[in-house]
Amino acid sequence: FDTALAMAPGMGAAHLNRGVSLSALMRYAPALAAFEIVLTAEPDNVDALSNTALALRNLDRPQEALELLDRALARDPAAAQAHANRASVLLDLRRFAEGVESATRAVELAPDRPEILYPRALLLSTVGRHGEAIADLDRALARDPAFIRARILRAQLQMDLGRIDAGRQDLDTLVQAAPPHPEVAFLLATARLRSSDWMRGLPLFERRNELRQKGYAEFPYPRWIGDKPDGKSLLVLQGEQGRGDIIQFARFAPLLTRLGHKVALAATAEMLPLLSGIEGIAGVMSIEQAMGLREPARWAPLMSVPHLLHLTPQTLPPFAPYLKAQTARTEAWRQRLGDGGFKIAVAFAGNPKGEAGMSRAFPLAALAPVAALDGVRIISLQKGPGEEQAQAADLPFAVEPIGAIDPPGETFLDSAAILAACDLVISCDTAMIHLAGALGRPALLALIAGCDWRWLAVREDTPWYPSVRLFRQDVPGEWSAMFARMADEVKQRMAAQAAA
Repeated sequence: FDTALAMAPGMGAAHLNRGVSLSALMRYAPALAAFEIVLTAEPDNVDALSNTALALRNLDRPQEALELLDRALARDPAAAQAHANRASVLLDLRRFAEGVESATRAVELAPDRPEILYPRALLLSTVGRHGEAIADLDRALARDPAFIRARILRAQLQMDLGRIDAGRQDLDTLVQAAPPHPEVAFLLATARLRSSDWMRGLPLFERRNELRQKGYAEFPYPRWIGDKPDGKSLLVLQGEQGRGDIIQFARFAPLLTRLGHKVALAATAEMLPLLSGIEGIAGVMSIEQAMGLREPARWAPLMSVPHLLHLTPQTLPPFAPYLKAQTARTEAWRQRLGDGGFKIAVAFAGNPKGEAGMSRAFPLAALAPVAALDGVRIISLQKGPGEEQAQAADLPFAVEPIGAIDPPGETFLDSAAILAACDLVISCDTAMIHLAGALGRPALLALIAGCDWRWLAVREDTPWYPSVRLFRQDVPGEWSAMFARMADEVKQRMAAQAAA
């Protein structure tokens, strides 16, 4: 394309093709420049508008991308790819219903194109319509069996529905490559880990870092490979992914200290006040501080410790609470909450910006069988998205508002104190359940049918947290049976507490 443009710099088609090629190489900024040359000469060029929108999307400028796609579709309402691209942008903007509409229009216009079917499958899966999503993926794969992204998504959805064997079959068709695609390896790892096959799952789980997941960074000193303490180096464990992941895997810091290592935890600044309460470690530091460390050190991603120590669900070291609520803060919350009733702290939705924060959520109204028990007090710890449910006029039970908690610089410190002051915690799979477990507080975890690998399969207990009991959804999207069982459990706990 560069040769053609040197000979005839006004060739719009060459600029367009050059931009497409640059986008394929993930060089979105120069691709954008190439598309803009075309649009300067041809402002209504639908292909240029659509491809510019894709580049903007990949540059994290979704609103601008949407405006260009609307221009393209005003010019050509039958442009199937523009409708599909618009659906993908609406997914980024979390406007799911509109996204499904755009994706459906794209499929109506081009029902046999795998690259058109895939965005609708992705959107349908996001809103919990897994069966319809799998049907779209089946159609796409029938036309292009080598469509890796479709095969990966299909495997993920099968596992989310609890069909672990079916998900593995999809992955087995992809894992023949040596080494397999990192996303395939990661999904196969989670399938094996969920089935308690950690010896084969954990080595594959190490490939998550090739996906550059949240929080991962390469520190400028040697990696720790699981060997014995050398007596001179600081072992820096890098917190990664979400806040719940950091809390969960922080349990290995005191373990490694007992094994003779001088351990420091590196994490996002918001997590440091909570983690600083872990006894026995050398200290905590921000990711930036760890990057600039001057003393002799080695490092490892925090979630790699089970692999480096060759652990399995059966050999996880005995649990002891490793986080503590501040005594004065806990007493202040006890006084504020008062002594009356059986106090249940509730968190029912995670971070909506996280990959699965809202898909793991349960509707607050589903808690009605528990709230109906005589003497129960529901205390909501929900902040941000989902908080409005506690204020809904049609909610069939009362929820006690907790007010502003965990101000900047004190993340989870109030939450930990409230959990310590309550009789029980009920949560979806979010950071709050990890906080309760790490504190050793009694808790009930409401799990979706296709839950995360760390909760394993079938069992009602978890080797991670002895104080947490698991309640599993029987049918995706159906909560009533689970919360009826949970109400029976709460009733028994209330009776035992009253008899003590």
